[in-house]
Amino acid sequence: MTRYVLFRFIAFFITLLAIMMVMYFALRYAIDAFWVGSPFGDYLRMSWAGFKAYLDGVMHGNWGTYDGEPVWDVLHDRIILTLKYNLISFAIYLPVGIGIGIIAGLYPRSIFDKLVTVYNAVMGSIPLYIIMFLLVIYLGVFWRIWFFKYVGHYGIRNYPIPLIALTLYPIAQLNRVIRSELIESDTEQYLELALIKGMTRRRAKLRHSLRNSMTSVVPMIPEVFLYTLTGSFMVELIYRIPGVAQMFFDSMFALGPFDVWYPSIQIAMVMAIVVFYSVLSLGMNMITDVLIMVIDPRIRLAE
Repeated sequence: MTRYVLFRFIAFFITLLAIMMVMYFALRYAIDAFWVGSPFGDYLRMSWAGFKAYLDGVMHGNWGTYDGEPVWDVLHDRIILTLKYNLISFAIYLPVGIGIGIIAGLYPRSIFDKLVTVYNAVMGSIPLYIIMFLLVIYLGVFWRIWFFKYVGHYGIRNYPIPLIALTLYPIAQLNRVIRSELIESDTEQYLELALIKGMTRRRAKLRHSLRNSMTSVVPMIPEVFLYTLTGSFMVELIYRIPGVAQMFFDSMFALGPFDVWYPSIQIAMVMAIVVFYSVLSLGMNMITDVLIMVIDPRIRLAE
């Protein structure tokens, strides 16, 4: 177990370094192709030299500046706001999705189960940005239940529409998996043995099948979390939330004459945002792998 965790930490930093290098070269290529157009060999040499200088600065705590201020000072409040939306939505869709899946799995072919199946099909076929637009139009504009965009002094009233958009699909994904696992467990020998011993089917499923079902749900958590993390980009832009997504857009494009957007890449800021999202995603995957081993000791991922 300890050796596996150590291996995951090493892989974490190697993967993060590779992401940083690929992203830096891609950004430099975008700048070079749009503004300079130098030969490819010159671009590679300049990019490699720039990346080494950038990495040296990072190792010494210098991540660069944005409008004369350190990038992390600029990002601090925006990161907190983005994390609030993502963590609150995570705290909603994880228990709700698992709870709905358990109920539907315990009572298959019931009215509740059929409604859940329809909900899953609908949520799996509508893109997030469409859901967000519909929520803004109907809840914010037509019905005026909540405001149609982020307003700083509105406080908690800024949260319902984005949180609804961020939780609908994850709830469908989680309950679909755990429902399927519980229904499929009806044919398992351990469940039949529990029934022979006198346990009710519902109690047997809750006591034996649920734990086995979690081994399929836990690996989905990073996937669903990354969905909301990347989906929050669209949600923040549509709802005009002053979070990381808006800063990413501002550091990639600028408004020029005649209201035309043109590339204006701020490498230091874009790299900091990429590192922020990469650390979250890689960390979530590492934690999930460890949790799988705790839930089911038979799994030996380190081998």
